[in-house]
Amino acid sequence: MLNFFDSGLTIHHLKQQYNGILNVKPELDKDLAAGLDSCGFDGKFLYRVIYPESESYHVVETKDTLLLTLHLRALILPYPEDDESYCGTVDSSTVITLRSGIGLDANDPTDKDYMDSMSSFDPEGSIYTKCVSQPCRPNFESVSFSGEEQVAKSTASVQLKAAIPRFNNGGTDWPQTHAKQVVIKQLVGTGEMLLHTMFVVIKGE
Repeated sequence: MLNFFDSGLTIHHLKQQYNGILNVKPELDKDLAAGLDSCGFDGKFLYRVIYPESESYHVVETKDTLLLTLHLRALILPYPEDDESYCGTVDSSTVITLRSGIGLDANDPTDKDYMDSMSSFDPEGSIYTKCVSQPCRPNFESVSFSGEEQVAKSTASVQLKAAIPRFNNGGTDWPQTHAKQVVIKQLVGTGEMLLHTMFVVIKGE
């Protein structure tokens, strides 16, 4: 709180608020890796913050329809060690975009062959192509969870479809080698800022 006086010696109060840095923690409703302990494997992770960005690792089945919920949080303290470093709500004017690499891309030869093999496939209307060639904006909402206290949480959600597995994605290190990526960014003015990268392994044939 800052106080200052005008020429008439009237006290004015100017309130300044630090809203923190936007952070994303994703949740997939059919994530086979959720709840697994990655601590026993050197260099492996399920979720980590590489300040100011973050990364996560997921495993899903091919052809699964997935509900992706993005928990939007304000990072108040740099280099967080736990969830206490975050505020669970963000400003309602926040705009994020999502680009999915787990669906089908008509510009990819392997994906195009798979699309051609599907009868009556409509690339424009299929959930397989949602957020793939063009980024989309997940639905933003603030919800309250019941419990001893009503705690407001900011989330954004989108439904995606896992397509075909691919175990050579051009990277040399884990998890890039076996995983496809879902990239989440924040619109800031006329530009974009990378927030989070999801590495998603698709199981199946």
